[in-house]
Amino acid sequence: MVLGRRVNAETAATARCSEITGPQVGPAEMPAGAGARRSGVAFAAAGAMLVVVGGFVSAAGGEAPSRHLAWASAYLVLVCGVAQILVGGGQALVASDPPRREILVAQFCMFNLANAGILVGTLAGVTELLDVASALLIVALGLFAWTTRKVGRHRRRVLLGYRAILVVLGVSVPIGVMLAH
Repeated sequence: MVLGRRVNAETAATARCSEITGPQVGPAEMPAGAGARRSGVAFAAAGAMLVVVGGFVSAAGGEAPSRHLAWASAYLVLVCGVAQILVGGGQALVASDPPRREILVAQFCMFNLANAGILVGTLAGVTELLDVASALLIVALGLFAWTTRKVGRHRRRVLLGYRAILVVLGVSVPIGVMLAH
């Protein structure tokens, strides 16, 4: 009899949790694209944080603004922050299946390390670092394009917008390198 009461108590507790959190589903029961959407969370969080950091850099330079400080602030906000949200979050919207964890880690690390190298290389005047970091950013953007090569029919318009973002970023990299030299 005790076992029967325990099973009923566990069932009742599970029912209460489901009322609060919604139905619990396993990976096989997830709605299509749910895993892909979750894969963009790290990019969105890091991008949002870098937008805030860029704002702090801008505020810190308010007393004595400089060309380098203004550029760093804009780069942090627009490329490191907003572009990361668009590229990482966009991949989550476009991809039919989420990329493997190893691919996501590689994309995240390459994108952020490349941007850190571009910032340091530009601000410190180390053109070799700027060149290598810029090449790494191009590779990262290529990896984002590669992981979104297969999409469903209903995502074609979103894919075109996503690819346009990748192209704009990809074209802007060599232009930025030329301006920095």
